[in-house]
Amino acid sequence: MELRDKLFTEEQYLKQLAKYTNKISGLENEISQFVNNKVEFDASIYYGRLVDYRVNSIVTKYSMGIGLECIQQDYLQTIKAMHGSWTPYGDYLKMLWLLSIGIMLEYDDNVIHELLMLIDKKEVKDRVYDVLLNYRFPERKKLADCVFDNIPYRAILEVSDLAKTDKTQAIKRLEKYLKKSGIVDTPIIIGITTINMVLYMTAIGALKAVHWLRFWGWMIAV
Repeated sequence: MELRDKLFTEEQYLKQLAKYTNKISGLENEISQFVNNKVEFDASIYYGRLVDYRVNSIVTKYSMGIGLECIQQDYLQTIKAMHGSWTPYGDYLKMLWLLSIGIMLEYDDNVIHELLMLIDKKEVKDRVYDVLLNYRFPERKKLADCVFDNIPYRAILEVSDLAKTDKTQAIKRLEKYLKKSGIVDTPIIIGITTINMVLYMTAIGALKAVHWLRFWGWMIAV
């Protein structure tokens, strides 16, 4: 197995994955016991935590080079859990992860459409969601004027707008953002963005860089 993202060793990735796997197993067992014994519980909290660990597990598996077919099964289980917990205010980042991963790995439209239905059900107005969904569903023309989380996700829109006319400037804008946010090794992040994910700069590529900053950034900066 060859690492896709070589920021860390296979041993480090495996250590993180083992942690997430144990947490997922524990939460699923708790939820199963509650349901089987007809015990009332706060589903949004338990499923929300389950989605957190599942998303982290997916990102780690992708980074360490695990087969995409295995990741897809985890992805489908994560969406299933998402139905029991998602709110636009508390789970903005989780939805962005699932949208970007699903589009990046070219999952079936029906799968991505489940996320679209969750967003539409809550009548969420967010330009970053719209950019990603319009990319996957070209017939969709919805484009909000606002972003739920202006920092750091406003940068995604600036990068994607620049990429339409000048990809070089788009990469420079992304590099500026990363440096400003304390990530010194920007060539690695930009390499991941422009090579591992897509061959051209889009909102999806920018989104992955920002995700990486928030997910692994604290370890890179140490």
